[in-house]
Amino acid sequence: MSNNKDKKPTKAPKEPKVKAEKLTRAERKEQRAQLKVERAAAMFQKRKAKEAPIKIGSVKEPTAVDEAPTAEKPKKSFFSRKGEKKDKDRINWKLAFREFPVKMAKEVSRIRWARKGSLGRKFLITILFIIAFAVFFFCLDEILSHVLKVAHII
Repeated sequence: MSNNKDKKPTKAPKEPKVKAEKLTRAERKEQRAQLKVERAAAMFQKRKAKEAPIKIGSVKEPTAVDEAPTAEKPKKSFFSRKGEKKDKDRINWKLAFREFPVKMAKEVSRIRWARKGSLGRKFLITILFIIAFAVFFFCLDEILSHVLKVAHII
């Protein structure tokens, strides 16, 4: 019987759980937003790796014209330029449409939102300016009406 007791596996002592630091609400919110952005980017990269690259078209390189190296190209006048079209880089709309949510999430996470206290202070300052201008224009109106009565215009 004593042999069975000796064969029991010994349990490793449990490590004490370390409590995570207490984060503020804003920090937790920012952490969650960052996690969402990372997940979206990882999912996008995963999908992109599965699909074949999207090719819209190849850009043609300009062919060299057989001219003498010393000969200069004639300058075109302003009026002959109207019909010319400029070569623009083509936009891969399908890819841009896919990347848009990730870019927007990054931009929103960069915004520094105002706190409740600072918004209240700004609102109070705005109301005070409105009252100050109302008093100023009321006094100006009274003064002008008094001056015009004295001058017998009104």
